Amino acid sequence: MSKIGLVIPWRPTPSRLKPLDAVLKWYQTNLPDIEVFYSDRPGDRWNAAASRNDGVKRAQEAHCDVIILNDADTLPEIEPLLEAIEQCKTDGLVHSPYDKCKYIDIEMSELYYAGKDIKLLKHTLYSPATGGIWVCTPETWWSLYGMDEKFQQWGPEDAAFDISHRIIKGVPLVPHEGYIYCLGHVPQIHDEGFNPSHRFNMELYNFYLTAKTAGRIKWIVNTKNIYE
Repeated sequence: MSKIGLVIPWRPTPSRLKPLDAVLKWYQTNLPDIEVFYSDRPGDRWNAAASRNDGVKRAQEAHCDVIILNDADTLPEIEPLLEAIEQCKTDGLVHSPYDKCKYIDIEMSELYYAGKDIKLLKHTLYSPATGGIWVCTPETWWSLYGMDEKFQQWGPEDAAFDISHRIIKGVPLVPHEGYIYCLGHVPQIHDEGFNPSHRFNMELYNFYLTAKTAGRIKWIVNTKNIYE
């Protein structure tokens, strides 16, 4: 039987405690044997990409065969998640256990916490999505060189990771028919310096948009200063 690790990038934020508790309860109900790894790269500023890489490393060191990287405010559905877990063991690809996303506001999220079926709740936004939850083996994660830790704070490291997968693997992240549900919370409070970080991130993202080969992706991810 495969050992599954649940990596949750997490830096304590009061408004996200309820969503996090809901995510943990969902996994306790649906995959009770899963091992949870919280991950937060030390530093004054939150770094989503680096935190995910650290979480994968810890889960791999704990001999997890499959890793689910799950944001602390996002719920999957069990059927597409189980499909992703099984398929990723053999195909060497990263799976997205959904193909659609519903954003649930704070008021509707409270109804979910009170026991209402999340499928019956009104949603504020319905869309395709990139990110939120990834499923793969640790070997597959590192075959893509992980997420680029040069991305400061957050965004659009997930979209860059998708580009890496398309170029290195020759296919996009593998979708599964189903939903993820993003639970409501107070909007993310940006750390000091977020605006210059965002400008830098978009410049870095442009390197991904123009990449054509796996060698170029490797260079982008592994080069500390891309302007050298």
